[in-house]
Amino acid sequence: IDTQARMEKEALISRRESGGGRRASADLDWRGQPRRSFIQMAPVTWILEKAGFFRVFTSRRTGHKSLVWVLTFFCYMSYHLSRKPFSVVKSILCPDCSHNASSNDNTTDGWPPFNGKHGSTLMGSVDYSWLFTYAIALFFSGQIADRINLRYFLSFGMIGSGVSVGLLGVAYFAGIHKLYYFILVQILGGAMQSTGWPGVVSVMSHWFGKRRRGLIMGIWNMHTSIGNILGTVIPSFWATPHGAWGWSFLVPAFLIIGMGILTFLLLVPDPVDVGLKPPVHHKHLEGERE
Repeated sequence: IDTQARMEKEALISRRESGGGRRASADLDWRGQPRRSFIQMAPVTWILEKAGFFRVFTSRRTGHKSLVWVLTFFCYMSYHLSRKPFSVVKSILCPDCSHNASSNDNTTDGWPPFNGKHGSTLMGSVDYSWLFTYAIALFFSGQIADRINLRYFLSFGMIGSGVSVGLLGVAYFAGIHKLYYFILVQILGGAMQSTGWPGVVSVMSHWFGKRRRGLIMGIWNMHTSIGNILGTVIPSFWATPHGAWGWSFLVPAFLIIGMGILTFLLLVPDPVDVGLKPPVHHKHLEGERE
């Protein structure tokens, strides 16, 4: 009897993953437990699931894995994109911080307090405030990422990162020249940015097992370079001596906030959330369905 029940359950799983058994898969997951509701699951992905979007793929698993791969790729790309503007605008805020600039360069007056005699030192303190906070916060972010819903975790981190980057742009339009403002904003930014790597790596480990891991992760990891390139090119449009450099921060801020909202609406952190089995990470285990 136990063998027959197990065979029937495996047949139900097989029909669900191949697109069949719609009525049964709408009620139970692979463990025989109720599927997640609209409120519990990413709202737009839940709608796509109900509309049969994932049946256009070879299996539901393939459809969800493709969506997770693309979504996490753009997530971390936007993290890196939003990190670069400060280094791009640095030469505008502090002309003497550039090795190519001389103290007699009058093409720009810079931005107080960074255009004074100790501009390089002050700029360094702002940089270190971000780096130090990011390094320390990574440890705590990794701990938190293991304990809460990664959709909430990443969405919060991306929106928070966007707010911190945007606040640097606000300094231009509001005429803020206080050093403590830039340091505090950078501390906030470092803490928010630390959510990125632990979050996306955890999601990917939930969805992708040992099979073709090197190829998948190798291509996926291009997000870092692409994010750095875009994070340099986009702010450069406004990072000129007579340009409104505030937009160099605000545009990347809007991009990562928009990506954070998409993450909240679309990301499924774990295959179990949509009634699929977790992947296999060790050779001695069997049964992973790609």
